[in-house]
Amino acid sequence: MKQKFTTLLQLLLSIILIQACVEPYDFALPITQKILIVDGSITDQPKDQFVILKIAEPKFNTSVAVRDATVDVIENDKTVINLTDRNKDGIYFFPVGFQAKYNTNYKLRIKTKEGTQYESTNESMVQGPKIERVYAEFEREGIPSGLSFMPAHYIYIDTKDPAGVRNNYFWTYRSWERQSVCVTCPGGRYFFNSRTRVWECRDERLEEDYDYACNQLCWDIFYNSDLNVLNDIYTDGKPIEGRLVAKIPYFQQTGGLVEVTQQSVSQSAFRYLRLLIDQGQNTGTLADTPPAALIGNVKNINDPKESVGGIFMVSSTQTQLFWLDRKDVPSNVIPVGFLGRPLNLEPSNGDPSRPPLAACVASRNRTPVKPRGWVD
Repeated sequence: MKQKFTTLLQLLLSIILIQACVEPYDFALPITQKILIVDGSITDQPKDQFVILKIAEPKFNTSVAVRDATVDVIENDKTVINLTDRNKDGIYFFPVGFQAKYNTNYKLRIKTKEGTQYESTNESMVQGPKIERVYAEFEREGIPSGLSFMPAHYIYIDTKDPAGVRNNYFWTYRSWERQSVCVTCPGGRYFFNSRTRVWECRDERLEEDYDYACNQLCWDIFYNSDLNVLNDIYTDGKPIEGRLVAKIPYFQQTGGLVEVTQQSVSQSAFRYLRLLIDQGQNTGTLADTPPAALIGNVKNINDPKESVGGIFMVSSTQTQLFWLDRKDVPSNVIPVGFLGRPLNLEPSNGDPSRPPLAACVASRNRTPVKPRGWVD
């Protein structure tokens, strides 16, 4: 049976955001019906925390923000914490400075503007161990790429699982690389539009693409695309050594910065993440019929049979920065580059005003702000 898909905001957003506020992280997940998607996670980190509400529209392969809802989190079934949709975009923020506490229960409560009410189960935070070590090993054939492989560094961590405590782990990463090209114009060149007062690519039906250098320091940001979880049923009280948490392509000879995040999640959250892996990463393709619905811990209180996607999760978080110096790469290995092709700067042709430089525009995948921990 042919299935439709929609790209959903990553389920555990704020736990991987250490420096920025809102950086949605997409996973492509199979959805076959119009349903509410709840993407929420709270942690013990002193950063912006929020819940994202979307309606999946598989018919149109998209999702729509749920605005004007009343969103609260109930602490220990007593204290009501009101969330605010600051920008009217379906992202509901906790009060500034909010951090989850240990030995405390949290329940998400939602009331849409149409009056439909939803609640999550009570969730509490599990104390997790620290990351003891982060290290890298170079792999000449590290990442599959078509019919061949890209060279890459595999990033591993060591940690120590506490004895007698049920722990479930979820690892993510993000990495920063210095970028020198800020705009590529397909089949054209880069010009200033005097009417709109912005620089833009002009379609000139050229047979080549031109690249334009950044006018300031700039970094590209990369994220993991796979879920990585572990239950400690076989590791209780033992060291967890050599856990592969990232594969970083050999983009360039200069170093890059990697941030590894380790979350300790509840058993229900682990089961949900494991289900996502089984349905998205371990089946033949996302077009295969999934074995179960992608349903989490949020229910319609008046209609328990309604399917609600996503999850509300509470987790403790450990992060560690690692400088990848790439000094272990053999001299005969060629970097893959960011563009997947040779750099092609527009020739000046004697015009000192060309080629122009391009701005490093801040986004989820790019920043002009030097990352904390960057080594010059």
